[in-house]
Formats: sequence, structure tokens, C-alpha cells
Amino acid sequence: MVVKTETKMWGPGGVAFISPQEDKAVTTLCRIWKITQKQFNEVKSQEGSWYEELIKIGDDSGIPIYTITHKERLNNILRPSDSYLNTIIIGLQETHRLSNEEIANYLIEIEGVKDNITKEEILRMVDKVEAEK
Repeated sequence: MVVKTETKMWGPGGVAFISPQEDKAVTTLCRIWKITQKQFNEVKSQEGSWYEELIKIGDDSGIPIYTITHKERLNNILRPSDSYLNTIIIGLQETHRLSNEEIANYLIEIEGVKDNITKEEILRMVDKVEAEK
């Protein structure tokens, strides 16, 4: 889900949140980092009050995996900025090794993207990100 905001880093546009309510019909691709509790607290403080809900999403070799998100499902959904989408595209390429078509098919189904950006536009963005590597 992508919601309305404006940040110093991304400018105007939506940013992504994982819904705090579990929905087995929805798959969220993500990237994880192994960080200390102190680093986690720093990330949380940098992100501000939008990210106030801590959710355990699994374990990896006995190490718990958490995400932070908004405490409620938000409804002020907006198109994300190109720079924000480019960062997501890079993560999908590097972490999940998705093809350009798979990336476009994944992103086009996300709220905030599906009604605001065409699949062809996403494919052009993916091609551009790939060319800039």
C-alpha cells in the first residue's frame, strides 16, 4: 500500500507500508538487514511517527525478523515518486532477481501504482534503472 506524504528524501508522493492486518492473499516482497537493537531504534526514530507498529514477520536461523509499519491501514493512497519507485525496483532486482516483466507485474498490482502508472511506464523505469547500473 502506498500512502500520501512528502519526505525530504523522496519528495511528494506515496510511500509503502505493510498492512498491520495479515492478509494471506497478499504477498509483500522485501529486503532484510541484520542490525542491532540500537540500529533498529535509530531507523525507527528517523522514520518518525508513521512507523509505530512493530510486527514480527518470521525467523531466520533463530533470529527474529521484524518490520515497522503504521498502526492502521491507511486510505490516503497516492502515486509514489519516480525516485521512490526506482529504489524499490533496484531492491527487487538485487534481492529477488526478478525479470523486468516480473517487476512490472508485481508493481502494477500495488495500490497507488495500479491506478496511476501504466505497465509500460513501469517497464520503461525498470529499463532505465538497469541501464544506469
